[in-house]
Amino acid sequence: GSSEITFGTGQVSGDFYKDKLCIGDKLCFDANFIAADKMSTEPFSEIPFDGIMGLGFKDLSMGDGFNIVDDLQTRANVPGGNGQFSFYVTDGEDSEVTFGGYRSERLASDIIWAPVKVES
Repeated sequence: GSSEITFGTGQVSGDFYKDKLCIGDKLCFDANFIAADKMSTEPFSEIPFDGIMGLGFKDLSMGDGFNIVDDLQTRANVPGGNGQFSFYVTDGEDSEVTFGGYRSERLASDIIWAPVKVES
């Protein structure tokens, strides 16, 4: 099958695929994704990227098996099992994403936690 998705001001369309997704050497599972074959000029021509990985709430996904955070919890047994992920973004080193929590050595200040009341 195929699908068209709207991301902000742009649209992406393509075919459904399933493949083995590995994050690092030991964290692997079967993941569903859409291989984009058409993208709108705006905003995608302005942004250099290799793909889009959805990290949103499960109810905003295409269905079961199309949410990377949920898949990591249920299929790959990510440590922590809490659905958390964090980003470390820098200009000077490699940036990174951490699934299952955060790396305390990357913190510049204390974390302020805020409850999410409405998923979508």
